[in-house]
Amino acid sequence: MATVRSVVAEARLERLLDAFHQTHGQTALEYLLPLNSDSWNGNHAAIAALALNGYIKQCITLNFDLLIEGAVEDKGGACETVCPLTQGVSFRTGAGKSLLTIIKPHGSFAPPDASANQMDLLSATLSQIGSRPARANVQAFKSVLSECPVLFVAGY
Repeated sequence: MATVRSVVAEARLERLLDAFHQTHGQTALEYLLPLNSDSWNGNHAAIAALALNGYIKQCITLNFDLLIEGAVEDKGGACETVCPLTQGVSFRTGAGKSLLTIIKPHGSFAPPDASANQMDLLSATLSQIGSRPARANVQAFKSVLSECPVLFVAGY
């Protein structure tokens, strides 16, 4: 039992989801639903403040929640979120001036007002990410990275 615990403790979320996805299909991603919160925190508010004050226009995040979008919207701004590994899908949140473009390599939960299922825009497993790097998707990253400044947000 101790060996199992150590393997799970050291395993990355993407690898665990890959294993679940191989045995249970797309429904395995439902394990991620508890992460679909609308309670943004001070870190998200700081990103919103940077965008609202014109310090950043681009953000790349490995997170698929909508917390940055929520903070920007609640502060009166708007975001254009791009999910380049899910066929280049993008969506807009907020009614204010579009201030921040958010690139999400792992995809995103769909916003509540979207016609898509909330899980349809996710590329959360390693096999999904590896199978979708089309030239246009790679170009989206190169385009964003060529602009300065770009904020990169990583971490669970």
